[in-house]
Amino acid sequence: MTTGRPPQSHLAETGSVRDLIGKMLDYESAAARQGVDLDNGRFKMLTAAEQRNLRAELIADYVRLSSSNTGKTPAYFEKALTGFCDKVCALEVPSHELIGTYLAAFEIAIDRDFDWLQAVVRKTIIDVLVNCVEVLRKKADGAYMSAA
Repeated sequence: MTTGRPPQSHLAETGSVRDLIGKMLDYESAAARQGVDLDNGRFKMLTAAEQRNLRAELIADYVRLSSSNTGKTPAYFEKALTGFCDKVCALEVPSHELIGTYLAAFEIAIDRDFDWLQAVVRKTIIDVLVNCVEVLRKKADGAYMSAA
């Protein structure tokens, strides 16, 4: 779809990409410290059809989560963020699947030409990865209480 913008306009800045990769590595390290093998976790035990359904669910959840990350309803966003990260951590979703979720959500924002959604989708992935690391850390410390 042509949006009238240069093709590079939707790409994150180099610093953002480095931050994203760093947060992905933090998530993977936190999972490993918890004894979670993201390459062979619960997500990998699902059938191909179940994985496709879960991917679609994660994308929809991520778009909803991102759309609430505007600063207008911080309490709602925090609760939704905790719920999303609880799901991701419980299912032991690999970081590359999370990034796929982010990219699919970003593509939805681009296709609809929603500049505001592109911005919040971009910033929400860092929030998700940081919060997932915190969930895993608290679980390792035995101090985690789910928001559900």
